[in-house]
Amino acid sequence: MSVDDYKEYEDHTELRRIQLLSTMLIDELDRVCTELNISYQVYSGTAIGAVRHKGFIPWDDDVDISMLREDYEILLEKGPALLRPDFCLQNGRTDNFFPAMNSNLSLKGTVCVPDDFSNCPFKYSIAIGIFPFDKIPSNPKVFKKVLRRTWFWGRLNFLLVTPTPHIPLSGWKRKLASSVCYTIHYLLKVLHVSSKYILSKWEKAARVAEKEKTGRYTCFVESDPENWEMTLEDLYPMIRVPFEDITTTLPNAYDKLLMNAYGEYMKLPPISERKNHYPSQLDFGKWKDVDVTKGSRQAFEDFGQKS
Repeated sequence: MSVDDYKEYEDHTELRRIQLLSTMLIDELDRVCTELNISYQVYSGTAIGAVRHKGFIPWDDDVDISMLREDYEILLEKGPALLRPDFCLQNGRTDNFFPAMNSNLSLKGTVCVPDDFSNCPFKYSIAIGIFPFDKIPSNPKVFKKVLRRTWFWGRLNFLLVTPTPHIPLSGWKRKLASSVCYTIHYLLKVLHVSSKYILSKWEKAARVAEKEKTGRYTCFVESDPENWEMTLEDLYPMIRVPFEDITTTLPNAYDKLLMNAYGEYMKLPPISERKNHYPSQLDFGKWKDVDVTKGSRQAFEDFGQKS
């Protein structure tokens, strides 16, 4: 399946409603992190949107959040008790067959399943992804070993939940890769391997330098962690910026970090590359009639639980 094979949004109102509810999720995360005195940052395409559009990239439908491991663990431990009733934290520790190594802040009562996970036992909600940034080992050989191990366990968990990942190949290479994926998937099922077990192995590898005195961090969830390296000096002091009808945070050196990852990110891509992926399953639940002309906070007051 190529990128062009994915179905795109035909109804822009649906895309805008996902953006609105995702903004509401960022606002909830911001509130909880403030209460816990921990930090988070929008990153990846969400950071580009914050800088270039002061909100979502117009055709984008997902949110990426980054947190240093120490703050990430505080959020997972103490955050659930502070979340309002419409929200929950989900990951491989709490939900078997969760298909990723990060966590999601999810909107209860909704369904938004990416096409790649249409056959996954875990059903995605409308959610924002929260990604831990772990310390990079000072020893280059150990770093390379961590890259290999996190890549292996991350891909293994992906194959645990679906035998049909996106394979950017064609012809006999695609058929061979597909056969290997099916074989691994069913072998994992026969052996009753759980997402929780795979996540524990992945985290053991990703956190190997946790006690080192190093200020270098990266996200080992990414397929190319070398491109996402940052230091504490890059991160702090963070910058508060507008995002849709709320405000959120960026790393202090956001321009440097985005240039490292994307190059000339302020330049709009050609229209042919402005792609999104319509989910295989989409249900807004009680939020289906949210007025997309209003802001996220007004939507929460209209349909959600007031704080």
